[in-house]
Parts: sequence; structure tokens; C-alpha cells
Amino acid sequence: MQRVAFLFMMFIILVTSQGFCQDAPAAAAIDSTLDVAAAQVVDPGSLTRLSDFKSIWEITRLAGGLRWVIILVLVAGLATMLYRYADLLMDKRRSKDILELNTKAASLRHIEQTVQNTPNNLLHQLYMNMLNVYRSTNSAVDAHYEITNHVQLQQDKFSTFQSKISFLSDTAGALGLLGTVWGMFVTFFRGNLDNQVILHGMGLALVTTLMGLVVSIVLNFFSTQLQGAFRKQMDTILTKGEELRLRLLISQQQGFRYQAPQHEAAEINDFEDENLFTSEKKVTPEPESVPKHLTIAPLAGDHQAAPVNTRLKKPLQVKVHDEDGNSMIHQLVTFKIENGNGTFKNGNKVEEILTDEAGLAETYLTLGNVAGTNIVNARLNNNGKFVQFEALGRPADPSELKYVSGNHQNLPAGREIGEPFVVQLLDCFKNPIPNETVLFKVKMGKGYFPGNRNSYVAQTDSNGYAKSYFTLNTEPGFNSIVVTAKGLRRSKIEFEVLGQ
Repeated sequence: MQRVAFLFMMFIILVTSQGFCQDAPAAAAIDSTLDVAAAQVVDPGSLTRLSDFKSIWEITRLAGGLRWVIILVLVAGLATMLYRYADLLMDKRRSKDILELNTKAASLRHIEQTVQNTPNNLLHQLYMNMLNVYRSTNSAVDAHYEITNHVQLQQDKFSTFQSKISFLSDTAGALGLLGTVWGMFVTFFRGNLDNQVILHGMGLALVTTLMGLVVSIVLNFFSTQLQGAFRKQMDTILTKGEELRLRLLISQQQGFRYQAPQHEAAEINDFEDENLFTSEKKVTPEPESVPKHLTIAPLAGDHQAAPVNTRLKKPLQVKVHDEDGNSMIHQLVTFKIENGNGTFKNGNKVEEILTDEAGLAETYLTLGNVAGTNIVNARLNNNGKFVQFEALGRPADPSELKYVSGNHQNLPAGREIGEPFVVQLLDCFKNPIPNETVLFKVKMGKGYFPGNRNSYVAQTDSNGYAKSYFTLNTEPGFNSIVVTAKGLRRSKIEFEVLGQ
């Protein structure tokens, strides 16, 4: 690649030099250069209208030797993008069987066989990585990271490709500018107003600029179209990857342990096929009938508090027993989020759990990104009985100090401002943060806060608001007040007040 770039630069220097390397004296060399430039273009004296040119190709001859360099850039850029687009089409064709696969209904064995029988492609690589991780860990928790990492890797590769196209586009524009400068040099170097020299030089300057701009626009247009096709392909890969992830999560919840099949069966139905992915012939037990006298009671997990977007430390746990206190196994308990935007360990807002040998059923709640009270009901099917859990989502650490009101006030000197300075403290999810310290401090001016102080400490209220009043000095002048919060050195608000 470095050799190609070196040869390319040498070609540009050779074409644009136009005779500077000859051994003749300097003046003769310049005259020879201008003669060469004039010989390479159409006689401009006979051209007064665009219709005098027989074709666009004839117009490009006015650019002299630079036209070949610009055309070379165009061809290189289009060929590179055509190759990349053909690669996208071939990858889509190779992944046709996987795209047509009904992941939700197909068994894991059928999915793996389909993937193995398809030629190598991006979707094939993603599916194999996800299946291999699930085989080794018997868990689909990390499947989302496999999808994200795979897509990010492809996006990084495409960004590298786009940088090359951007370089070619910029090079085309730079060559047009180079032609402009060279044309001006040809026009004015001799120091006279000869019409032929002027027409030759201006033709060289304008046509090279035009060609450079056109090539740059063409390369940018096709690069944008190619980027759209690539994003469409990545969206498809993300969708299919999420389908497989959900399929693996279902298998994990049902207790199947994935193992690669060691032999081929002549005929196998979906149920037998699924059992090939478990080291034990484990069948999910059916929930037993629920007598009306059964009771569901909460054991642990109620009234927890944690920052938003985190999982609660303790599980939400219930126990099902009969009227004599005997634990009831294989009873279906449905956990459902009634308030809040959190999720359970299956990634959904509803999760069904069978009670174990001790009559216990439990799940973990991951809080959403909205602060507030989360309510979860755990319902015992068929008899309508349920218990309720509450969990408080606290705001995350402070992330932003937001301006609300009170800036740019003008009033007579010695007066207290009519509208207080108000700011709001938020976390990274835009949740207001209460009971946090906010500092108001005079940066410039002689005004003061309550108590004749040059600083004031306020506490945010339940909505994250903090406010302060300010009194101007008896002497007219400009006052600047800076507001900061603990841990937010780069986030600050500045108020300005003018005493007249």
C-alpha cells in the first residue's frame, strides 16, 4: 500500500511539474512549460460557446495533464466502493438460509445445523459465536455483548473504509485547487496580457477546479448510498441476533443444557431434537392444580432501595403453602411489574416461576432508569391470590447542573433581585436529585447573599431545584455568580446581574 501511494504521488508530481526538471535555463524552461500546456489543450481562440465543444471529454482536455490524475482518483474511488457493495450483496446472499430461518420456532439443533451449512458470512459468524458461548457457559446472559461487540467490530471496519473514500474525495478537491493555482501561474508568469496565454491559463484553472469538485461530489454521493446499505445490513444482523438471544434465554429458563450433537439421527422431531441440547433428560414440570385453600406469602425482598438502572441486592421471594403450613411444590407463581420500567432476570416485565421443593419462588428485579417507586405483584395462578413488593429507585450520581431561571436581571443598585437564581441538579438519566448541596458564589462584583456573605450553600428540594436570593451593592456595577455542585467540576452555571 505504501508503494502504491508513493507511485501515485510521483505521478502527480510528474504531471504537474510540466517541464521544470529540464536542463535548459530558467526562462527557456518556463517558456517550454507554457508551450507544453498550450499544446495539451484545445485552441481557446476558436471557442466562444459551449456548443463549440463536441463532448464533455473535449472540455476536460483544457485541464491538461491534471485531468488524468483527477480521473484516476475517480476510478479508484468508484472501484473501491463497487467492490465493497458487491461484498455486501454476496454476504447477504450467503446468509439467505439464516435470514429465512424461523428462530423462535426452530430447535437449537436445527439452528446450529443451518448455520454450519451456510457459507461464511457476518450473520454466520455472529450465530456461531453466540452458540459457542451458550455451549460453554449454558447461559444466554452474555449473548447481548456478543451481538454488540460483533456489530461494533463491523462498524469500525466500515469506518476505516469510509476514511479511505473521504481521502480520495478530499484529494480530488485538492487537485482541483492545485489546477487553479497552476492555471493562475501560467496566466500571469510571463508578465504580459497575451490573449492566448490568458485563455490557456484560465481554461486550465477553471476546468481542473470543475473536475475536482464534480469528482468529490460523485464520491461523496455514492459513499452515502453505500453507508445506507451497510446500516441496513447491520440492522438486519441486530434483529436476527436478538431473535437468537431470546431463543437461548427461553432454553436457559426451561433448564436445557446445550451440548453439540455427537451423532446424526435419521429422523428426529422437535421434542427429541431439543433434548439433544441437555446433558440430562430434563423436562420442565407442569404446574400442579392449585386448591383454593393454598396461600402465597412474601418472604424477602420487599421495600428495597437502589440506584436506578441497577439490580436489587435481594431477590423477590415468596412461599406457597397449604392451610397446614406444608410447602407446595411445582406451583406456578407469576411475577408482574405493575409500576415502574424495570425488568426481571428474563429481560421482561412478566416472569413465571415454579415453586421448588421448599415451596419457594423467587426472581431478581432490575430497576429501570426512572427514579421512583416500583411495584411488583406475585400472583398464585388459578386462585387469584397475590402479594405485593415495593422497591424504590433512587437517582444515580449527579451528572448535570441545569439552568432554570433568574439570569440577566437589571435593577437599581442596593436592591435585592426580584427573581431568585434557580438551578436543577440531574443524574445521567435526567432524574432530579434531592437533598444535595449546591454552592452559589460571587465571581465578580460587590453584591452579597443572605447574611452579607459572598457565597451561599443551598439544598436541592424533592424536584432537584436549588435557589438563592442576591442583593446588589449600593454602588452600580456588574455582578457574576457561579453555581457549582459537588463532583461536577466541569458543569457549572453562571448568573449575571447588573446594578444601575
